[in-house]
Amino acid sequence: MAQDFACPEPQCNPKCNSRTDVITFPSILDATGRRLVTQNLTHPAVYLDTWALRLFAKDEPALGDRFRAALRATRGTLVLSSLNLGEFTFDVAVHAQSVGTFIDLLYPHLFFSHFDPFAVIKEEGLRMARQGRGSPAGDQGMLELFASDAARRGHASVRHWFDAVHAERVTVRQLLDSMAAALITAVDGVRAQFISDPEYGKMALQSIKESARPRATQALIRALIYRMRNDHGYKLKRNETLDIGHSIVSAAYCDFVLLDGPWNTRVIDAVEFMRECGITTHVAETYAKREGALQLLDKLEAWPTKLVAA
Repeated sequence: MAQDFACPEPQCNPKCNSRTDVITFPSILDATGRRLVTQNLTHPAVYLDTWALRLFAKDEPALGDRFRAALRATRGTLVLSSLNLGEFTFDVAVHAQSVGTFIDLLYPHLFFSHFDPFAVIKEEGLRMARQGRGSPAGDQGMLELFASDAARRGHASVRHWFDAVHAERVTVRQLLDSMAAALITAVDGVRAQFISDPEYGKMALQSIKESARPRATQALIRALIYRMRNDHGYKLKRNETLDIGHSIVSAAYCDFVLLDGPWNTRVIDAVEFMRECGITTHVAETYAKREGALQLLDKLEAWPTKLVAA
């Protein structure tokens, strides 16, 4: 199963779409006789935090209709991670069901992505060393599960994933706690280096600038942690750590991102700090709250549409 960049070179301008396929099932079988599935991060690529998915799917469906029409017209991509799924453990099932239905209506304009920035940074290093192929952010496990479910059910869908998350919400919440704990450990490790060695920050940011990485994942997470370094008593909480999972990879790979208000502010601050350090790698335009959702829709609708209808 393959995962492709939107263009052959990852440094390509995000507004260039040399390839226009999103999730597709080409008429090719693997060694076991299963049909292959490919996913391509086409642009404009959009990431929606949990509240934004609920806004478009249930709270204000008219906005969801605008989003769906614009994404289809531009042949863009909604980026979806396992963290998106995992956070729909609300006690009221309709929240999960409405979002699952909303995302199904966007198929095939989907891209399954990792949310852990440290895992994606590692994959980016492998691609830079010409090891492996496809997007470093692509979640192969989610893509394969999607393909297997589509073959078994006879149609492609993610709604049953959201139903399952709600049904198993106690277990899923425990998994989210484990995810948060792992991210806290990783973030605290970098933060400790910034605090204990003042030169580490300078070296870390300079190495990013000189490495000319095609994505801003590493620069963003380091800038974010560097800006937190002076508040030695500050401890990341579970939900805040999961917000890192919503923020960093999506900002590095997408064009537009809707985040929680405080984390939108943190990402904007990190980007400003990156720019001050001379790091010019592409970062998504980030927004928050309903006003931000309206701004995102305006930008998405203004994006040049493709000649071939979705």
